[in-house]
Amino acid sequence: HSAEIENISEIFERDGLVSIEPPLTEDQVIAMRHYFEKSQKFSRSLSILNFDISDVVQAPHIFNLATHSQALAIAKNFLGGPASIVDLSAWRSLSEQGEKMPGSHTFHRDRDDFRACKMFLYLNDVGPNNGPHMFVKKSHDPSFVASKIEQSTLQVNDFFTGNGRAIAKFAEHIFEDCITELPGNAGMCFMENTYGLHRGKPPTAGMRQIVQVLYATIPYPNRIARLAKVGLERIPDGCDDTPLVKHALKYFLRA
Repeated sequence: HSAEIENISEIFERDGLVSIEPPLTEDQVIAMRHYFEKSQKFSRSLSILNFDISDVVQAPHIFNLATHSQALAIAKNFLGGPASIVDLSAWRSLSEQGEKMPGSHTFHRDRDDFRACKMFLYLNDVGPNNGPHMFVKKSHDPSFVASKIEQSTLQVNDFFTGNGRAIAKFAEHIFEDCITELPGNAGMCFMENTYGLHRGKPPTAGMRQIVQVLYATIPYPNRIARLAKVGLERIPDGCDDTPLVKHALKYFLRA
């Protein structure tokens, strides 16, 4: 098992993306999907419904997902020490706006910590028209980016200044052979170094429902306060009571 994690971690370090074993059963995924379908606690931005964290932490099996042993092991290797869950989020992307959808549907980088990674889980079947996630493999690596843009007038700094949205229009051309589109069935799960360029492809039919877990070492101050408001009295049922899990949940557990 440790050799398998080491191999997966090497791929993750190199590419910035790796699929992982399904953390939840089919029934658990269905239960989580039905929970969010009934929820009314969300804010709407154009065609994206972002669920409130107070609702997200009540979703069935959410902490089983977030403390999945393989995800924690990959995150630990990537971060160089035990990972903390510093955010949980869920949202639904609808197909009302098509390609006009801005924000997270534009190639960008996340800057959540000096080093951070995310796990994504699809709650519904996501085909090519439902807004699959897209990632530019190796775009977190400055030396790789330099090798791809050497024939252009762009500089490496152009790609690593700010959140990357300013150069998004160049990404699909320069990194054409590195862009991975990730359709998949409900329950599909993957880990990503979101400092690499990524986006959600705007849905043109149906929708995409997704859950995201952010692993880092220290959350932004406003996130600490937000997580403390939904503090847990104990390790949730179904989660392993181990030092790694306790560390992962440190910002959720009441002192």
